[in-house]
Amino acid sequence: MIAQPFQTNLIAAEVWEDAFANFLVQERGWSVLPTCDLQDGYQHAPKFNGANRDLIVPDLLAARDGVMRWFEVKHKSHANLHYKSQRLVTGLALHCWNDYLRVQDITGTEVVVMFIHAQEGVVCGGTLKELTAHISHRYTATLMDKEGTLFFKFDNLPRWISTAQLEKYMEKQS
Repeated sequence: MIAQPFQTNLIAAEVWEDAFANFLVQERGWSVLPTCDLQDGYQHAPKFNGANRDLIVPDLLAARDGVMRWFEVKHKSHANLHYKSQRLVTGLALHCWNDYLRVQDITGTEVVVMFIHAQEGVVCGGTLKELTAHISHRYTATLMDKEGTLFFKFDNLPRWISTAQLEKYMEKQS
């Protein structure tokens, strides 16, 4: 059985991911294909099955005007203060970052990573190339993730929309 706080966070993340997908459709004119994998009643990270190893793919595949993009949506309760730099940072598992780079390479489709921050009330992020310019540091220990964590300078990330504005997209509309 899944621990209650984890399950609650997972449900919140799914709600915000759906809201972001609705935002892309209704506000930005994208057509969106969610890529989640439902198994045993839970969403699992979708994967490309590869000869060498499986790759985690982003949450959404979107198309508009002959252009496709992958979108990965990360829900965070808040940005963290990095004690060495005294900057706010946000991040993701290094193995996910590496998989997104590989997915971008093999599909020829740009990957966009979005961070939805509840406490700061903002949705920010960008393409992998844009995010690379805002890397704060790599945490290589396994305390946070089995293969390390990549952190970005939160205040430097491009802002897309406030969480208050995104809330209106929480209910699916046909």
